[in-house]
Amino acid sequence: MKAPAKTGTIRLSADERHARILRDLRLNPALRVAHLAKAFGVTTETIRRDLDALGADGRLARTYGGAAAAPGEREPALHERQHLRVAERNRIGGRAAALIKPGDVLMIDSGSTTLHFARHLASRLKNLTVITNSPAIAATLGVNGTMKIILCPGEYDTFEGGVFGVHTVEFLKQWHADRTLIGASGMSIGGPSEAISDAVHIKRAMMAQAKRSTLLADATKFDQRHLELIHPWHLVDEVVVDQKPPPPLAEALREADVKVLVAPA
Repeated sequence: MKAPAKTGTIRLSADERHARILRDLRLNPALRVAHLAKAFGVTTETIRRDLDALGADGRLARTYGGAAAAPGEREPALHERQHLRVAERNRIGGRAAALIKPGDVLMIDSGSTTLHFARHLASRLKNLTVITNSPAIAATLGVNGTMKIILCPGEYDTFEGGVFGVHTVEFLKQWHADRTLIGASGMSIGGPSEAISDAVHIKRAMMAQAKRSTLLADATKFDQRHLELIHPWHLVDEVVVDQKPPPPLAEALREADVKVLVAPA
């Protein structure tokens, strides 16, 4: 089992411990109380209270002597997702790229579908300005040679292939964009949702700084509701998908005036 990052002599707040525990559960099937107490330099009683609080919120499952990821909340790592539904995500990326004009300023969230989108941008568009929290997206667009690429600062998460944290959010507030493009873990009638809280903060910050917000999601996300709501549907302008959403979800999108763009086969 991979150990949580050592904190040295710095005492973490409860919120910081909670965030690190949840991040470590994305990499490990289970964590032990004694192991966490030693890594964070706190008592086992403190860790038990942390796990009890996270368990009460449904963010993890308490086990004897530790905790496991909450059922349904663990997603494959980015390097695993890149090999799933490749054709569908490539189609979505191509359809989304058709929305972009030379000279646009974009914010692009880290993710497997947004990486497909970036590949289409690199081959089709010129003179874009792109702000992203994904080193892979920055590298993909960098081969184009005509684009200005701004990579966010922050704490790099190997599992998600992006940078996250308060420094990333604050950095994003300095910029304005024509369009933000994000992914999501799920789409339900209440809105798009995400299994990872750190990612939610980035998506919200990007959406707040853009004139338009576009969600890229394949059909496996339909009628899926994960831990945290990103935003209600009325704050999303378009969704780009690989097939039509089922009737209840389609109706929710119509009522919120969200344009549904289906990528052609």
